[in-house]
Amino acid sequence: MRISAILASAAVASAPLAAVGLATAAHASTPVTATAVTKVSARLDPGYDGNDWASDTLTRTATVTLVGADSTLSDCGDVPNCYTYRGTISDTGTAQAITGQTSPGADAMPIKGSPTAAIAGQAIVTFHASSNTPDARLVPAMLSGNGESNSDWVEQFFPGSTQFGADPDLPSFKWTYTDRADCQTWVDALTVRKADSGDITGTDLCPVVSHGHATATNTRATVTWRATMTDFFQVTITGPGKINGHTAMIHEPQAVYSGLEAGHNYSVKIQPLVNGVAAGKAGVVEFKTTRS
Repeated sequence: MRISAILASAAVASAPLAAVGLATAAHASTPVTATAVTKVSARLDPGYDGNDWASDTLTRTATVTLVGADSTLSDCGDVPNCYTYRGTISDTGTAQAITGQTSPGADAMPIKGSPTAAIAGQAIVTFHASSNTPDARLVPAMLSGNGESNSDWVEQFFPGSTQFGADPDLPSFKWTYTDRADCQTWVDALTVRKADSGDITGTDLCPVVSHGHATATNTRATVTWRATMTDFFQVTITGPGKINGHTAMIHEPQAVYSGLEAGHNYSVKIQPLVNGVAAGKAGVVEFKTTRS
């Protein structure tokens, strides 16, 4: 959801949404704050290169809060009254990548297949309006397409006669896209450069653990393995004694255990980690300690 897209999914990211329904107000009883939830479908989502790389299905929660009167009337245009607002837009949902489109992030390569990424993100919105009575009932409960940009989304809380001047603005935003099947993540944020953003390309980057081996004595064991794509792991040992269930985070393909019980079976589960998150399938190494 690029910010240029955020004005289309806020500038181009403002891109992912359009219409179908009615909205609900979480605070319909108070004129100061209004909240509306919208189900969004078929919203085209742009990446850093500006192309629509995916179609989004979202649940969008928008809230606007009246901060107070604005004495600078020109902030709202040529009107007798002007008010300052602060709002938030929060999204959860999925992005269905479009095969062959340029990937949204750092790699900028043709997308393989049709990977699906989970979306979670939020934007802060600041704006001025000539009305002091936002109404969540004016916000559609369902939208399809890109009829409303991310930056202008909050304008739906007000009647058509409301003036907004040059606003709204998005001083802060961050959307995270996670393709768990391929172990890829793309982050679209105001503070993240394209080179550091990751990507969703449809390429399988999940770590693989293999060649598990254990050398054991009556009370000690050394477990080793090989891995691709990562040097970070979470290891959990199962077996008799106090060590049962012990979990550790390590940064090498080896785990050493002591204090084991003689003549018993143990197993060690090895879960690869990428950026501290489990990625790819876990491996298991089983062994038996020798008798005293």
